[in-house]
Amino acid sequence: MTRHFKTALPILLIGLVVAVGAIWQSASAADCTLTYDNFGKAFLEKHCLFCHSSAKTGFARKGAPGDANFDTLDSFKKFTDESMKKVVVKKTMPPMASMLPDDERAKFKQWIECEFK
Repeated sequence: MTRHFKTALPILLIGLVVAVGAIWQSASAADCTLTYDNFGKAFLEKHCLFCHSSAKTGFARKGAPGDANFDTLDSFKKFTDESMKKVVVKKTMPPMASMLPDDERAKFKQWIECEFK
């Protein structure tokens, strides 16, 4: 091998890794079809607003913190990490968590990752 080839090979490999990473990232972004309007709003209404609604107070919140209101996308934003942990990882939310199918959890995860990350 020539000296130039030995020098150029690592640079070419790094370039290839960067190019493949960019293509993969673009493909992942293309997979982001779930939005607040076509998924998130209905999910939150069906599974969360029973407790996490600004219209609920006191005992009607079933223990949900007073500032954890999911009525709008803006009000939900600051709770995305905690919600991901409780809905997807620990599966402790919603309270009847066993009633939430895994495919819905997967869609919730995809929506959070696409909309907020």
